[in-house]
Amino acid sequence: MVSGVLLDKVDEVPSWGVTFQKWGRTIYNSEDGTFIGRTCMQWFQLLVFYICFYVGLAVFFGVGLFLFLHQLSSLTPKYVVEDSLLGDTPGMGFAPKITDDGTDLLWVNGTCTEKNCSCTGKNDCCCYSGEEEYIKTLTDFMKPYKNAQQTADTFVACRNDRESSEEEVCKVPISDLGPCGIDPTFGYSTKSPCVALKLNKMISWLPHPYTDVDQVPANVTDFYNNVLKTKFELDPSMIYITCTGQNDADNEHMGPIMLHPKTIPKYYFPYRNTPGYLSPLVMVQFLNPQTGIVINVRCSAWAKNLKPDTSSSTFKATTSFRLLVSTEKSQYF
Repeated sequence: MVSGVLLDKVDEVPSWGVTFQKWGRTIYNSEDGTFIGRTCMQWFQLLVFYICFYVGLAVFFGVGLFLFLHQLSSLTPKYVVEDSLLGDTPGMGFAPKITDDGTDLLWVNGTCTEKNCSCTGKNDCCCYSGEEEYIKTLTDFMKPYKNAQQTADTFVACRNDRESSEEEVCKVPISDLGPCGIDPTFGYSTKSPCVALKLNKMISWLPHPYTDVDQVPANVTDFYNNVLKTKFELDPSMIYITCTGQNDADNEHMGPIMLHPKTIPKYYFPYRNTPGYLSPLVMVQFLNPQTGIVINVRCSAWAKNLKPDTSSSTFKATTSFRLLVSTEKSQYF
């Protein structure tokens, strides 16, 4: 009886031919004219729907991308100056900035006394690895400022009555840097080192120079009158620069200094991220700093909207470094 039931079940198993027929009717059913369950008209309607859907989706994406990209400038960000995270006051930087211990110390060898000495070899009286690095760093830093690099048509000689357009950039005359722009050793071979100062680039920032002498802080006028030995004269087109010691002892040890040039013209601003733009420079030259003393120096830029701030980590409109003229460095640390 059991064997009969099993035989009946075996007889019910469809043959391979029946199975292929069912699959064939699923793919194409000749009775109702369907292909994979749909007629030709249904497939055509489905194809038209998806073509319209994806074309519409692509057009929607393209229009959205077009509108998004045209809201942004390829040169300037949407939010600038006070609307940006950078704030409305640029920082100040200096060069050279080479240290082997992560500090802001400029160490100048104090053994060189010959005025015509230059660091040209390892055995030179003025040469040691630190000064060579300073000179190399400043040489590389100054390469874009060489006259030969400022010959493109976009470079123009700016004046107070001739500012640059959005496609132009102002030349930075190397002659304005005084001896620091001529001496290939930047004074490091004669114990009169030069340090380059510049305001950090901030897109669309525009300085507002002092327009009345009463607006100028007393420490600015004192610096020009007493340190630079130049009578302070207000120029409403200039940013003023000061470099002083951080305390009275530093001022005494710093000795006489010179600024080349003494001010920064406002026609160099605003910075628009125009290709080729060069930040204006001021070279501070220490003519006879005290040897064997670490001198703390602070340099700042001044205008109505330039308020030097040393209370934050950003050091807005100001920078500081230490200067040491000595044959030995380790004895001071």
